[in-house]
Amino acid sequence: MKIQENTPLALYTKLQIGGPARYFVEAGSINELKEAISWAKEKNLGYMVIAGGSNLLVSDEGYNGLIIRINFSGISQKDGVITVKAGTPLQEFVDYTVEHGLDGASTMSGIPGSLGGAIYGSAGAYGDNIRDHLKSVLSLDGDNAKTLTRDEFETGYRDSIFKRNKKLIILEAEFGEFAKSDPDELKKEAEKILATRNGKYPQSVKCPGSFFKNVVLEDLSTRQKDEVNSALLDFGKDIAVLEKFGKIPAGALIEILGGKGDRIGQIQITLNHANTFENLGGGQALDFFQLAKKWKNKVKEKFGIELEPEVQLVGFKESL
Repeated sequence: MKIQENTPLALYTKLQIGGPARYFVEAGSINELKEAISWAKEKNLGYMVIAGGSNLLVSDEGYNGLIIRINFSGISQKDGVITVKAGTPLQEFVDYTVEHGLDGASTMSGIPGSLGGAIYGSAGAYGDNIRDHLKSVLSLDGDNAKTLTRDEFETGYRDSIFKRNKKLIILEAEFGEFAKSDPDELKKEAEKILATRNGKYPQSVKCPGSFFKNVVLEDLSTRQKDEVNSALLDFGKDIAVLEKFGKIPAGALIEILGGKGDRIGQIQITLNHANTFENLGGGQALDFFQLAKKWKNKVKEKFGIELEPEVQLVGFKESL
């Protein structure tokens, strides 16, 4: 292993924000991952495993422990079961299913990050979710490898057992039971989704995608639904359209309260999507945190709705 010291985490996040990791290492195999964890335990250090860094907001102070970046990837298929290693870019998995005429992942085209990160955050788009065709996940639990079946994932909207048990580390996953489809038709769908996504989150923009989770309608009271619906109608939006998948976009709530274009320092809510917080260049994590907190509080004051971050916050002393 090549343990590095004081490595800027801004180099490994989509936001290009973040102070240094006290120690940093890249794990090119499961054995190297185990070795890195053992090293951290021997030195009584905290450790955290990352991969693509697309969904991380790291504090300006950084992380006072060992950051382990998973750097092993690959896709294989046997007897209809697709095995994907955790460090594989999610887009590679999507492209693989499209090329092989497997329907069920094309709508996730353009979602950044790794396969492991997608499972960790229960990623999804347009009614599809990474867990829909997930059969099992091989994870590291302490010193032992442990296979979790689909019934054990305990996944909810943008939630997973891996989020609630940080010691479970995703190593690889198995997928299956895809419906067969025409690869050309799937490719057209994927390209259409990608164009829509690039309209919201242009690839040149330094942002982690949507910052806040969308609001699940079932979690709202009748009064809250009525207040939101009235505000949306006044703004020219219809809740019936926005609730197609049982959720109200967090961006719609921020937008109707005037969030688009608001800025602190070099962090700004983009003009084309109110749930996209962008680093304009040289941005600070504290400014990002304060801007997100400001609009979280405004939504709570107006509607009594507590927005939850979809992005993982690292190294902050205060919760959002």
